[in-house]
Amino acid sequence: MSRISAYDKHLHMQSPIAARGRKTAEDLNMDAVFAKLDRCKSKIGQQYLYAMLHHPIANKAELEERNAAITFFQEQEESRLAVQMELQQLNRTLSYSISNIIFDWKLDAATNKLLILALSLLPLFILGLCIWVSKAFALLLALSFFVNLLFHYRNKSRVEFFISPFSQIPALRASALRLSRLHPNFQNEEIRAACKKLSAFGRY
Repeated sequence: MSRISAYDKHLHMQSPIAARGRKTAEDLNMDAVFAKLDRCKSKIGQQYLYAMLHHPIANKAELEERNAAITFFQEQEESRLAVQMELQQLNRTLSYSISNIIFDWKLDAATNKLLILALSLLPLFILGLCIWVSKAFALLLALSFFVNLLFHYRNKSRVEFFISPFSQIPALRASALRLSRLHPNFQNEEIRAACKKLSAFGRY
């Protein structure tokens, strides 16, 4: 559930109104409601539904716009299927992390830099002891490599959570452009401008 809720957390991170909405959602156990209602076939759809349920809108204009979109997809089966097929192209686990890029979520700096530095230098120190003192230090050398390996993969998983979604940008950009051509209702100047800025990713 934490991956599905990532978009919602980013979207409403700084809003005091959203903070009250989160409290209400917790009281109503909206996670359980989402689990029962979720029939989404795409991970992006799951994230959007989760955010919509946890932060219902009350603005009349926004509600009318949403209802118009719902009515459109109810009546236009061909467009609905085309959108579903496009979203399927992005239906990978990495899609859950795309919001990390969109909202520029910063990776917290490591708090144990001195420990990491010490562990990096420790094998060299023990290797010197192995050469000049005793081969008995070989066990310590192997142990230091093992500890370094643990730290490496622990930090790698933290960093990959933020870096890996970049591989999804070309597919995300291509899908946005194709969707904008499907129907006049999907044309959005902000999306086109964003895709233009990301044009360099289209070559990869």
